Amino acid sequence: MQLWHKLSEVFSIIATMLTHLLRQYFYEDKSLTLISLIIAIVLWGAVSKQETISNTLLGVPIDYIDLPPGLDIANDDFARSANIRVKGPKDTIEALRSDLLAIKISLSTTKPGERVIALTTSDVTNPPNVEIVSLEPQRTRLTIEPIIERQVKVNARFTGKISDDYESTAVSVNPSTVNIRGAESRVKNIDEITTEPISLSGHRSNFVESLNLDVRDPKVNVVGSPTIEVRVEIGQIRIERELTNVPIHITPSTEKVTITPVTVTVQLEGRKSFIENLSPPDVSAMIDVKDLPDSGVATPKINLPPGIINAITVKKVEPEQIFVKKQR
Repeated sequence: MQLWHKLSEVFSIIATMLTHLLRQYFYEDKSLTLISLIIAIVLWGAVSKQETISNTLLGVPIDYIDLPPGLDIANDDFARSANIRVKGPKDTIEALRSDLLAIKISLSTTKPGERVIALTTSDVTNPPNVEIVSLEPQRTRLTIEPIIERQVKVNARFTGKISDDYESTAVSVNPSTVNIRGAESRVKNIDEITTEPISLSGHRSNFVESLNLDVRDPKVNVVGSPTIEVRVEIGQIRIERELTNVPIHITPSTEKVTITPVTVTVQLEGRKSFIENLSPPDVSAMIDVKDLPDSGVATPKINLPPGIINAITVKKVEPEQIFVKKQR
């Protein structure tokens, strides 16, 4: 520090003076030399006696070290820093910062359970010429627990909204479970974890994303890779629609028959755009009477336009049976 450098220069000058005065004392006027020697000694004492001050450094970090393998600190409410009162030369104390000191607490002999840990001045690593007067707090409480692993479920977390008329039809997470590791009570408090948010905005088709896991407890870690693959299947919204008075057609058309009733009601399910654009003439019911007896019942077969067969499902037909009578 600057003042100490200046003092060193002054001390060097005084030492030179003392050497010169001692030579004069033995070889020249001893009375004058003695007076000069006394003045030099007084000057040395005045210069070397630098002002001592004290100050309090706030927020000096505490480092808990040497915790035995397989154990961890489970609680959050313990002291992570301390306020330290220091004393020393003015220039040294005024230049001292909190990050230039360290508090190291050894936990090498600590056993599981609730523990009260004393914080003492001997735990502080301090620079030369600085005296540690006191520190606050003087104690803290630690909950020491065994470290365990546990398998938990992974859920995908979504934000945003899929495009209108579309919906998520399926979600798969790979892997669907992961192992987490940490202090016993913290791990047992977690039943499932989620991925980071997945935006659904604007999606109209299937997509896959690789995502990180969002473990809310910072003291619990994922064992292995924290990356999860999520596959989202997107499809158009499916709706139901009922069509009434769907006509029944006979095949072969050359057959002369009487049917009762002559129309059916058809309940359909499928993609919204296909269902909404479907009109009653697009749907028909067909009965094959070639192998039927002169009279009896038959089940109508529903015919849909070729382009939408795979997009629409026939859920119900009423009535299910049609009475058929051949004309002779």
